[in-house]
Amino acid sequence: MHSRRSLAVLVLTAALTTLGCQSESNPSVPAAPGAVGAAADHPPIFDHRPYAEAKAAAEAEKKWFLVKATAVWCGPCKQMDKTTWRDEQVVAWLKEHAIVVSIDVDQQPEIAKELAIEAMPTMIAFRDGKEFDRIVGMRTPEDFLPWLTGIDKGEKSIDAVTRKAGSRDPSEGTVDIKARLDLARSLAQSGDPVKAADEYAWLWENMLEHMPSMVGVRVSFMANDMGHLASRNAEAKKRFTALRDATIERLREEKVDWQDVGDLLTLNEVVSDPDASLAWFDSVKADPRWKQNFSLNMFRLRPLLVAHDRWADLGLIITNPVRELEQSWNMFNDPNFAPKGVDAAQLASMKSMMIQRLRDGAAHDYASLLAAEREDEAGQLLKRAYELDATEEMARGLIGAALVAKEPRRAQVEFLASIESTHAGLAKLKTEVEAALAGAK
Repeated sequence: MHSRRSLAVLVLTAALTTLGCQSESNPSVPAAPGAVGAAADHPPIFDHRPYAEAKAAAEAEKKWFLVKATAVWCGPCKQMDKTTWRDEQVVAWLKEHAIVVSIDVDQQPEIAKELAIEAMPTMIAFRDGKEFDRIVGMRTPEDFLPWLTGIDKGEKSIDAVTRKAGSRDPSEGTVDIKARLDLARSLAQSGDPVKAADEYAWLWENMLEHMPSMVGVRVSFMANDMGHLASRNAEAKKRFTALRDATIERLREEKVDWQDVGDLLTLNEVVSDPDASLAWFDSVKADPRWKQNFSLNMFRLRPLLVAHDRWADLGLIITNPVRELEQSWNMFNDPNFAPKGVDAAQLASMKSMMIQRLRDGAAHDYASLLAAEREDEAGQLLKRAYELDATEEMARGLIGAALVAKEPRRAQVEFLASIESTHAGLAKLKTEVEAALAGAK
């Protein structure tokens, strides 16, 4: 069994080391209309002509037109720029057979919308002006070159992925879970959502039997993909809802199982049904048998309860908040903490995300403890959280969460006054707490 902390690390590691980055709003300075984005370390193989001009040139020269969709905040995109797009064999093939451009989804949103970009990096191959195939996610030179040579023979990526995935039947040999996960994603990308949903559903029910180490990927990266698919296709949502309903039935048998709880919460996110999670929580929150399960699934329950202003409920199920914070903080700040396959830039990004999640978690726990009238523990958490991370961000998060939860305290004014000389930006926050206290009288 994975502890709460180890499962959280698995989830974060999986989310940060997966093959692609989901598209999101990211403010940036717009490029010239139609211009192909170029970073300072732009690989030389990319054409610098405007998108439409480069595409027309490829058609005129009877070459492949390859588009890479990227973003400045996409780690896998940067990794490909350092490796794949500079590989000698890849570059040689591209020079002979293709014109290649790179578009930044934030600087060129119209083109990104036209190409239906949902994640980065996405590579799209056009022939005679029409899309022939696309692949999504980080590709090493060893993965990328076969795709290039394949499309030149008229083979789409889904064909090769299907062959590599092999059979689900263990009697026919080892089931390749990673290859089947690639197949599910490729089916979704190639416009076959029903088959993709079937593959994801099979993986959801069977992948851990064949590859237990995928526990973090299953509830993060894969669940995220399932959610995107469900949001676009009614049949996929119906299939995943059936998985959720089966999980509810298992829990109704009063089998207290932490993984079933995690599955229920995750699948409700996949099918966008937070009310079902809240209804289940309300039905068992008073039962002491579920206490340990709440703790193990806190990384799902905390944001759910906070999003629905269920501060007191969260405060009632938190256990050992100071100890949990200390353990997580020490682990994430361990200089020897470095998951395999993560380079220095990705590790820095991972740690930054972890630290922010710890700050958010501490802030939400503090406000929730106050709402649950666990005043002494709330005071201890406030003190220890700032001792571990004596930053304005931590202080602002702790007190800000208490204000959102409508739990101002005189002790917060005193805390802010004690550190005001170190963090001048907290003066306004102290005034807000004083105003909230006055308004509560």
